[in-house]
This record gives sequence, C-alpha cells and structure tokens, in this order.
Amino acid sequence: MNKLHTLMVMAIIILLFPTLALAQTVTLSWDASPTTDPVVTGYKIYYQSAPYMAQWDGSGATQGASPIDVGSVLTYQLTDLADGVVYYFAVTAYDAQANESTYSNIVQSDPNGDSHLHIGGHGMRFWLPADVVENRGSARF
Repeated sequence: MNKLHTLMVMAIIILLFPTLALAQTVTLSWDASPTTDPVVTGYKIYYQSAPYMAQWDGSGATQGASPIDVGSVLTYQLTDLADGVVYYFAVTAYDAQANESTYSNIVQSDPNGDSHLHIGGHGMRFWLPADVVENRGSARF
C-alpha cells in the first residue's frame, strides 16, 4: 500500500507541475571584459532554439524572452526551458549610453539535461562597431 500511495503522489505532482519534470536549466558564464574605454555597464543574453538565425527570438525561460538584460553579473541561470530542445546562446556587452557590442561566440545547450556553459575564453573581448561610437573609432568591451 505504501508503494501505491507514493506512486500516486508522484503522478499527481508530475501532472500538476509538468514544468518540474519537463524543463531544463542552463547556467551561462563569461569573463568580464577588461576594457576601460568604454566602461562595460552590463550584459545581455540572447537565446533561441534554431541555429544560424539572426532573430534571436528565444522564449520560454522563466526569466523572459530574448534578449535578457542581466546587468553586470558574469553568471546567469535560465530556467524552465523546454526539455529535449537544443538552445543557442550569445552574450553582448553594453555601456552607459546603451551602445551594444557585437555578439560573443555562440554556445549550445545539451537537450538531454541541464547545461553549464562558458561563453568565450579567458580575456574574450566584446566589440562595439565603429559606426556606433562617435569619435572613438572601434572600441572593445
């Protein structure tokens, strides 16, 4: 009787809270930009489930749709992404004037479980296109 009761409780939990059973969590991290001119004031995470598309129109994470402004943190966790789906991620940096860098390299999640992904190598730079920055030429974030 105890086993039957336990199975019934587990089935009810799975039925009432399917996202607990069918969701993946992705933890992203990246290195701080060493650039001081311009000063990086924050980062944005872009994500999507389709590779090689320029829209970066990901949705489904509890934290919101793409892009997600994460402020100045260097590690961020996205939760409740659909299980069994590969997600692609990139990060940009921005300064106090809201100038945004180009995308970092792209990393992908493991569709079979939670992922801990590091974007870029040690000392990765975020580049801001020269046409966005007035009188500074190209700047690295």
